[in-house]
Parts: sequence; structure tokens; C-alpha cells
Amino acid sequence: MHPRRLTRLNELILQTVSEALLRLKDPLPGFVTVTGAETSPDVTLVKIFYSVFGNEKQVAETIDALTRMKPKIRYQVGQLENLRRVPDLMFVFDESVERANRVHQILKTIHEEEKGG
Repeated sequence: MHPRRLTRLNELILQTVSEALLRLKDPLPGFVTVTGAETSPDVTLVKIFYSVFGNEKQVAETIDALTRMKPKIRYQVGQLENLRRVPDLMFVFDESVERANRVHQILKTIHEEEKGG
């Protein structure tokens, strides 16, 4: 698939999955944000990257809930007009948001120490 078309498809799948999570009746344990979608060139697999705002228990429960809801979300993705076949979905925890928060806290602590010291 052409790289530009793949990029557009990733954006469309990202939007579709985000909307599907909002509409599902099964509440997610933590506050989930879909951060990205990466479709394989042959469109057989889509990695859905997500982050969770919550404690470790909520993060663990969220992946269980996403796994339970995968058929419903996959059905929504299958409704997209420009897909010949419905790709399999793989949910991948995106640690970049968590790392960014840790870096922010470290920088904040350093800044406060410099002010006070």
C-alpha cells in the first residue's frame, strides 16, 4: 500500500477506534487515550497504541477490557469503506505518556530545588 494511503488509513482507524471506545457500554477501568495506530503494509494487522490514566491495577484491568471488546471494535473498523478485509487488532500499551510525566516531575523537582537552594 502506498505510504500516504497507509498514513490516512492509520488516522482513520485511530479516529474510529477512539469513537468506538467512547460508545461502548462496557466501561473501562481507567481513563484511556488512544495515542496512535500503525497498520502493516499488507493491512492484515493494526497496532493500536493506548495510554491509561490510572493506577497499576486500572492499567491491568484496562487491557483485559480492551481484549474483551476487541470483536466489537474490530467490527467498527470493518465498517470503513476503503478496506477490502478487516485487519486484526493488537492493543499495545504506550509508555511514552508515562515517561513524559516522569521526566516532567523530575524537571519540576530540579527547578524547585534550584529555587530553594
